Amino acid sequence: MDIWSHTDLIKQDPTAMTKFNGIYADLLAFYGSKAMVSKDEVFELHCRNYINRHAISDCGYIEEIGKGLYLDLCAYDHSCRPNTIYTCNSFVATLRGLTAGVDLRNLNSTHYSYIDLINTTQQRRKLLKDTWYFECHCTRCDDPDDVLLSSILCPNCPKKRECLCIFGNVPYKDRNTQIITCPKCHNIVSPEYVVEAIAAMRFIDKIVENREVEKMSREQSIRFLTDLKKRFSELLSKVNVFLCKVIQLLIPLIDISDCQLLLDLHLETEECVRFCFPYNHPAVGIHYRSIATFFLKCKQPHRALLYYKKAYEVVKFTLGSKHPMTIETDAMLKDASREVQEAKKLIF
Repeated sequence: MDIWSHTDLIKQDPTAMTKFNGIYADLLAFYGSKAMVSKDEVFELHCRNYINRHAISDCGYIEEIGKGLYLDLCAYDHSCRPNTIYTCNSFVATLRGLTAGVDLRNLNSTHYSYIDLINTTQQRRKLLKDTWYFECHCTRCDDPDDVLLSSILCPNCPKKRECLCIFGNVPYKDRNTQIITCPKCHNIVSPEYVVEAIAAMRFIDKIVENREVEKMSREQSIRFLTDLKKRFSELLSKVNVFLCKVIQLLIPLIDISDCQLLLDLHLETEECVRFCFPYNHPAVGIHYRSIATFFLKCKQPHRALLYYKKAYEVVKFTLGSKHPMTIETDAMLKDASREVQEAKKLIF
């Protein structure tokens, strides 16, 4: 099977070449020149591995634990709106459909994702171009509705502020002046407000890219991210990926005993998660399960049961009934069901 290497493109990439030269120097120092094949052959092998390698996750589909080269998976192309995922059990990878109609034998219609899907079209295309050297034109990248991921809130709506797209061709934006008029309250959105929102998104993007939060203490991180969330929640919509990323950084820092705050944060990101991932993607199931868990801890078993049911449907369909995550979610669902029954006894 012939797989992509993109050697010519990698040679033009200074960062990639610096990485290769470091690897080659280490190999030469360890094996010696007599035991090594030519540098060109090593480079070809390195490029094939770099372009085609896959992340290996733990059995719970939570953490990456290594990299592997799976030739069967190399036959499938990327999509930012995938209809499959692959799961790992040790070094064995299994491709799984996200809908009943997926034909895994059809290489033209079957796709999985190479990247984190909680990103705008521009971000995803940059990730793919920088690492895999192609510009993505999948159904999601070419979908005009994807601009919702960088949408803002109307500053003028008195109640339930309208979600407005500032990029792309939308009917409420003047094609010549680019001035936005809210279709709900019919007021003009000032250019200064739009510029402020764009600056906020760029700031968040820089914080994430430079891993700034990791350089702070836990207390500093919480204060910093809480302040960002408070300020930018006034500008950015709930489906906005940049606001979602702030909350993603904040969640692991919150004390696990603060169940109400953790519930609120997970609920705030639900819309963005559902927009970015296909319905039966395990990431959606995990998010539903987290919401359910915090509803249960907040003494709201009926709502917990609703989310546990949705989580169980997702993970059972995609991962199968014998997968550890499905078994765990089923146990949680049964616990919530028992709590609902106990609550009914107290009422009646």
